[in-house]
Amino acid sequence: MNQNILAKKINILKQRTKHFMLTYGITGLTLGAPLALGCQTGKIQQNKTETKKDTIVTVKPVEIKNPVATIAYYTDTLYHATSTIMRYNQGKVTRNYVENNGSFYLKMPIVVHEDWHRHNSQSGFRLNSKISPYEYYKLCIQDEMTANLAAILTARYEYLRAQNKKAIIKKYEKSYMGFYFKAIKAKKIKPNALEMDDKERAFLANGVKKMWLDTYYEHYAPRLYRMIPRYVERRDLYPSAPKLYKKYVSYFWTIGGIDFSKYLESDIEIKQDEQLMLIDDMKDVHCLKKDASFLVNNVTANMPRLKNFALQDRQAALLNLMVSAKLKSELKAKDSAFLTSNPEVITATYNKVMFEVVRDSTFYQFLDKCSFMDNARFSLLKKTDKLEEKIRAFYVYKEVDLSKQIKNFKLIKTMKPHYLSDDLFVTFYFDSKQKNCTQNAASFPLINDAHKAFSPVRKAADTLTASKPKRISEKQFIDIPNFWEPILAHPNEKSNRAIFQMMEDFNNVPWVLKSCNTEQISQYWQKNEFVPYPFAKSNQAIR
Repeated sequence: MNQNILAKKINILKQRTKHFMLTYGITGLTLGAPLALGCQTGKIQQNKTETKKDTIVTVKPVEIKNPVATIAYYTDTLYHATSTIMRYNQGKVTRNYVENNGSFYLKMPIVVHEDWHRHNSQSGFRLNSKISPYEYYKLCIQDEMTANLAAILTARYEYLRAQNKKAIIKKYEKSYMGFYFKAIKAKKIKPNALEMDDKERAFLANGVKKMWLDTYYEHYAPRLYRMIPRYVERRDLYPSAPKLYKKYVSYFWTIGGIDFSKYLESDIEIKQDEQLMLIDDMKDVHCLKKDASFLVNNVTANMPRLKNFALQDRQAALLNLMVSAKLKSELKAKDSAFLTSNPEVITATYNKVMFEVVRDSTFYQFLDKCSFMDNARFSLLKKTDKLEEKIRAFYVYKEVDLSKQIKNFKLIKTMKPHYLSDDLFVTFYFDSKQKNCTQNAASFPLINDAHKAFSPVRKAADTLTASKPKRISEKQFIDIPNFWEPILAHPNEKSNRAIFQMMEDFNNVPWVLKSCNTEQISQYWQKNEFVPYPFAKSNQAIR
């Protein structure tokens, strides 16, 4: 080392030592020695860590208790074919059995599809959720999408275990699963029994979403709309809850331990129907939260009439639709004789309803927003013929025109104060600075008995078929892949063997036992030893 450089370093060391001695004394010198010597504390710590023995961390494999699930189902003998092969309702998976109809034979992917509806229902989203009507509507779609995905993943296991993989591709490529098996055929996707890579996960998630919206949405939309009033009846009108909605989405899409929702490029984006938009927007209106289920049903029933109004009369139509619905709600306990003979009660009730409405700023916002809804749901006429007559039709209740029972009834075209009656105008003027009407939401019983009988399982044997054999069978059992456990996220040889063996056992069951030919099934059991549960190893059902 150059002597000049060495001399400079020694001089620096002396100066630092003198500084520490004068400032901190001998203790400071001891503590500051590393700095005075120009040492880096990190190097000392690094040397210390090097003396430690290496610790080997062992990751305990995820235990899959039941890769195969034995589930219970019932068989319902139908006397007229429907579009549904199986269904999940009221906690039960039910197979529709149509005599001599080959399209109703038992298929494992369909069983898994319905079992996944059971999984999703365990979240309580139909009975206990506090989300907006539109979010509930989207969850109903997510429910169907994920049930389809579970069915496709079942077919994936069938492909993985098959020696003749081309036969499996041919079996499914023209079905709703075609997008997936065509991708396998084109070698865009390479399924692996011991690992599902991110590419395949993303392809499946976005593929099933696109497939369902393109193929099934228009078919399901009417029944999905019918679910909204029933949801409001059970749960009332709730504001949007994005975080809770995402939790439900994650629960639905977690199949076999993989949360496929993480691979979705976007949430469901659909063009909202006028009916759905109205119901969803009603959740933000304070004065519409009382008896919400009745209001929603009434609005839904009158929706077709909105097409009879021209563009400039939208607000008048919507305003009177909502006011008349609230009026009917207040009077629903009264019969038609009472409504006809007590105009003073009708008038007082109407004024009470209008008093609540005119004080509620959220109602004004609702009208302004809904006045600019999709033109397709309204007439594009320049003028509404017989406007007053069509508006008064909203007020007909129990065959009584309530508008004719109201003293000095004035056709309301807008919520501007000068359109109100004199009494209401004075009330509005003096109460304009008070707080809005914020009545508490309450739970109400089902209004429409038809909704109670919505389930196809209820009253299975009607009067036309009462003399025929019992429609609903006793419990039956079938083994299926258990996607409620992490069989996809943490697959292993043992779990795969169990699933493959189960699928082989199902395939080995004679086709006649999966068919809907009672006579042939009876003949088969006469020639062969009877097995009580041909599709399951036991009757010890997990669910």
